[in-house]
Amino acid sequence: MSVAVEIVDRPETHGYTSIMTKLSRRLFAFASAAALALGAAPAAAQTAPAVIRGRVVDASTGEAIPAVKLELPGRHASVYTDREGRFELPALAPGSYDLNVGQLGYYEQRLRIGVTRDDSLVFRLTPHTVLLEELKVYGSRLAERAAHASIAGRAFDAERLKVARSGSILSFLQTDGGLFLLPCDQRDAVGSCAQVRGLPEPVTVYVDGLPSLGGLDELRDIPAEEVFHVNMYGGGAVVEVFTKHYASLESHRTVMHLRTPATMPRGVQWQGTVRDPNRP
Repeated sequence: MSVAVEIVDRPETHGYTSIMTKLSRRLFAFASAAALALGAAPAAAQTAPAVIRGRVVDASTGEAIPAVKLELPGRHASVYTDREGRFELPALAPGSYDLNVGQLGYYEQRLRIGVTRDDSLVFRLTPHTVLLEELKVYGSRLAERAAHASIAGRAFDAERLKVARSGSILSFLQTDGGLFLLPCDQRDAVGSCAQVRGLPEPVTVYVDGLPSLGGLDELRDIPAEEVFHVNMYGGGAVVEVFTKHYASLESHRTVMHLRTPATMPRGVQWQGTVRDPNRP
């Protein structure tokens, strides 16, 4: 916005001209400041960060979907929906962004959103019915591992993990799984130990079927929202973690090596004779 002020100097009225010149200069200064203020306001509004929030629901039922991952690939940032399916993305500068919205058992949405101001959005995910059924079967087989182990085992399935109250899977096991940690009193033990019958016991951790070199420290780095299933044996002496990514690969395979008694974690054996699910 530009404001022009014309200053008129009349030689025949010097006193009058002097007064008007001063007044005109003040008007010009005031108008210039107003113009700058008016011009700066929209520019500031255009560059101010905006917050995008909303919900993710099931396209078939309209029910909220917890633990949905919303990822901004270009910014290496992601958030998860809460129990009511609500989310809030970090403040974003105005512009266009790629956004991936996904949950195991649903078709992933890959969108491009335009950010200009604070906004509220609703995303509807379509269930992948075949995969959901396969995951249900796969999850029941993982739970069977804990049920038929030689030592007491507990299973935490995908539905339980969807509403996890904690950030990492280790925090979930401590708050929801009854895992109690103690400092290890053995020289060769690394990291924290589980409290088993009142005594510290080293924890053996398996992630996606393989021994974890990081042990419990690795579980601190795995978000609970990324985990499909957990088996915990002996009050926490052995912990098996199966991620969603791994479950999506394993669920539809004809032969899953995790089904057989021979692939149980070291120190955990099958009780009695259990039919091998790999055999008809």
